[in-house]
Amino acid sequence: MTSSISFNIVILYLKKIIQIRRIGRDNINEDRRKKLDNIGFAWASTRKCGSAFMSSYRPLKERLLRCCDRDDATRTGYVVNESKLKQILAENEVKRWIRAQAEAASKGNLSQARCDYMDQLPGFDWRQL
Repeated sequence: MTSSISFNIVILYLKKIIQIRRIGRDNINEDRRKKLDNIGFAWASTRKCGSAFMSSYRPLKERLLRCCDRDDATRTGYVVNESKLKQILAENEVKRWIRAQAEAASKGNLSQARCDYMDQLPGFDWRQL
């Protein structure tokens, strides 16, 4: 029972940290900001790797964009190397990751922001892969 209570306290603590970071240093009560600054509160995450989602998303998007001509105005790509695109999308790890995102989205477990990121992947409909 104690470990479950401890775990719940940790989760509440982490949620509060996220909430404070989202409010932002400049938008929080001045007294509270001073107290948080005095204890060394990290206003931005110190994690270097980013989320697991972004760690997979960024390299995949870069690889897919190499198959495209870029439109720098819209930061999108038009597929010019269809065979290379299909080769990337046929990789087991890529297929598995994209299908996991599509499944999470279909169950309502993928945030709109992540769906928007997925929509930026050029050359295919990630929900239909």
